[in-house]
Amino acid sequence: VIAKSLPGINFLLGGDYKSLAYKLFASDNPEQKRTKNEGNYYLGIKSTADKVFIFDLQFDDHVTSLVEDNFNENLINLNGFARLQLSDIGLGIYTNYQKQFFTTDSIDNAGFNYFFFRPTVSFELFNSVKAEVGYTFTNSGGQTFNNIFASFGLRISKNIILLGEFSPNAEFLTSGLLLRKNDYFNPIMFDNLFYRKSNYFDVAVKYEYERYYQIDAGLRYFKSGNLPYFTNSNNSGQFDIAMADANHYNVYLNLSFHFGPYGVLYGSFDYFRVRDNNDNKIPYQPNLKGNITYGYEFKKGLLGEVLVDYYSDRFTDISNTTKLNSFFNLGFKLTYKLQETFILNLEMYNLLNRDIFYWQGYMEKPLDITLGFNLLFD
Repeated sequence: VIAKSLPGINFLLGGDYKSLAYKLFASDNPEQKRTKNEGNYYLGIKSTADKVFIFDLQFDDHVTSLVEDNFNENLINLNGFARLQLSDIGLGIYTNYQKQFFTTDSIDNAGFNYFFFRPTVSFELFNSVKAEVGYTFTNSGGQTFNNIFASFGLRISKNIILLGEFSPNAEFLTSGLLLRKNDYFNPIMFDNLFYRKSNYFDVAVKYEYERYYQIDAGLRYFKSGNLPYFTNSNNSGQFDIAMADANHYNVYLNLSFHFGPYGVLYGSFDYFRVRDNNDNKIPYQPNLKGNITYGYEFKKGLLGEVLVDYYSDRFTDISNTTKLNSFFNLGFKLTYKLQETFILNLEMYNLLNRDIFYWQGYMEKPLDITLGFNLLFD
């Protein structure tokens, strides 16, 4: 990662790359190997110091491949934001362009496009109400999804803020992104999905006390006629993507506590209700999900973190006949900054040696240990 700053302008350049080798041991051929490669590269420039005009531009390149399956995806992502502030009125533009290059044995470097464009007008009243309204345009492969956008923030008291957003939208979901979520996904027969989220809204209450702690709780909802979910593939031991007409509810609670010399504590807790029109639960979607992380700096540059994840049980099929058990996953992370430009990382998960299944037929390692390092360039 390289970060540079000029007066009022920040530059960012960075990337990472990893390779993972594993076997499809839930398939008819448990010795079948996979080598998955992932690369992420980004370049950005941002100016937020000027009170009249601010902008943020970023170029990302996400490369995903499976060596044995001759699958390659190169996803280019261009994000842009600009705002002109005229007294209490602001004029803004949000843009996103994505280009997917897709190669398999039968497809040679096919190209797919996604466009997102949202002009907005924002204003502030009495130093306690901020609002922004606009219109969202999205397009991919001749498919369009356009709708109004609105958001607001209302300061109820010194420490309490009410937030709301109405932003129906359509996302660009590609085979490479799904493979990153599920190592056992079969990306060969799927290219991308124009994933519509109708009637999307998010309402939350935030409580904060200086920099010591922050609590926010809220509700998100959207309806989708093509909500994607993983399902068993005809290729043994792999997963395909199916779609459902479904309603998605998410009640959430996020916590952040800073105890000074005694460390920091973060937590997130979610309740999900995601069901199709037949009232069936969407596969691999837990009802409850939680995470708690406690971090403590033993000395300058040496940070230890204890992590606890929880997933409730999840069905593995849309008919809701089979399910995976709930689990707790206890982990530990150690980060040691040897120099300003060299950081060592140690990560350990499933310390309680639980039977953890994220995907049907694939149990996580009884003790998963990862050792790595980060190089920073100035």
